[in-house]
Amino acid sequence: MRIERQQTLDVTRVYSDVTLDDVIVSDDALFASGDAAQTEIARSSHVNAVLACAELTGVGKKLLEMTLEYAAQRVQFGRPVGSYQAVKHKCADIRMWVQSATAATYYAAMAIDAQTSDHARAVSVAKVCASDAITRVAGEALQLHGGVGFTWEHDLHLNLRRARTNALLYGDATHHRELLLQFVCPQPADNDQLRQYVTSDARPSSASVRGTSERYGTVAPDKARRASSR
Repeated sequence: MRIERQQTLDVTRVYSDVTLDDVIVSDDALFASGDAAQTEIARSSHVNAVLACAELTGVGKKLLEMTLEYAAQRVQFGRPVGSYQAVKHKCADIRMWVQSATAATYYAAMAIDAQTSDHARAVSVAKVCASDAITRVAGEALQLHGGVGFTWEHDLHLNLRRARTNALLYGDATHHRELLLQFVCPQPADNDQLRQYVTSDARPSSASVRGTSERYGTVAPDKARRASSR
């Protein structure tokens, strides 16, 4: 067995690669085998992903708390920076992103606990939502703190590092979007078509997306985008 410590962005937690070479495991030590083993591995992966989401939402709430406190105390041009409308809008966006990640994480945890038919899909939705939302929260919190947010002495960078690292653990947002595409579009052609829409600047025509949406009962991404921007 070989354990190698890895250098990561997160300086508050140790990450290591564990390599097992020519390790012999006795029969009585096996927890499961065959299909049962695959099921347990999948369940463990789902649980770990949701736990990472839960920690991400905790990081997001802490960053929101820090940002609101700083915006209320920092005075510029004779008034707290938190009184300016542009700063209020950003703080409101941060709260919205934290709440959305929290809701998705709660649902995924409940789905795993109840072993619902959509629990695997719920896990991927939660990981995509939490990874994207809390990473964005960390970036906005850094900007709203101004110069002090970039200093080593301030704790903000520790939360930012944890957010960035957790977003990559147990599958990043791109990986889980790929899994969701497989749920939505089992047909390879349609899967490739929507993958281009999600992962690149090349967007399929609205007619083709609408056709895929009608066949599989999903909402076309262009419609969802318009609804979310209202």
